[in-house]
Amino acid sequence: MLTTKFWRFQAQTGPASPVLEFDMSADPRWQDWRLRRVASVDGF
Repeated sequence: MLTTKFWRFQAQTGPASPVLEFDMSADPRWQDWRLRRVASVDGF
């Protein structure tokens, strides 16, 4: 059985920069994490 791990986090480079949301995933068949999605976060 394979289990895929997912992480979602938000980050910004400074107080005036937009807040971005990142989705990452790791699958046992891969050696590294993969970036799945980057989106701006409304309300920041």
